[in-house]
Amino acid sequence: MLNVSRLLEELRFVTIHPDKHNQELWAKAVTEAQIPEGDAWYEITPPRPSACGSFGCLAGNTAIHEPGVELDWYQPETYRSDGGRSIFVWQADYILNECVTVPDWDGNGKHKEPKSISEKARELLGLTPFQAHRLFDGDNTLDRLWELAEQFSGGEIIANPVNRWSQKSYGKALKDAEEAK
Repeated sequence: MLNVSRLLEELRFVTIHPDKHNQELWAKAVTEAQIPEGDAWYEITPPRPSACGSFGCLAGNTAIHEPGVELDWYQPETYRSDGGRSIFVWQADYILNECVTVPDWDGNGKHKEPKSISEKARELLGLTPFQAHRLFDGDNTLDRLWELAEQFSGGEIIANPVNRWSQKSYGKALKDAEEAK
């Protein structure tokens, strides 16, 4: 069943924080470290799941915001800057601390593999596979995300740009949610 309040919370977050939203990526983070010159084996620590500078699509942000979720960060790019500081760009597609059982390629057995960010976000938001496929599409604009949310929620979420862009309305919604608890 659709978790309307959580979907609304995540939509408002990516609306108010466009720097934390990129619908084309599951999750991405940028970290910086001072690496000793000539140290080829320096161990680089991956970012925390909710690290400053982390961002992603609607599904990625949903996973990042869930307490206890550990993302399986991998480091695709490194940039060396002046003064020996290096910038590391990390990405994540999977949840490190959760697995799913899937059939082997030959159909004769099963094995475990990490749960994808898409699967986790679908679970947290209470989406059907069809809804998740439509909502997590990398080509969706912010307006389209709101329109789909309105459609999937049966009108409980309203795709009204005036209401969603206002930080004041977001703060009021958070306060109302806290008072409702």
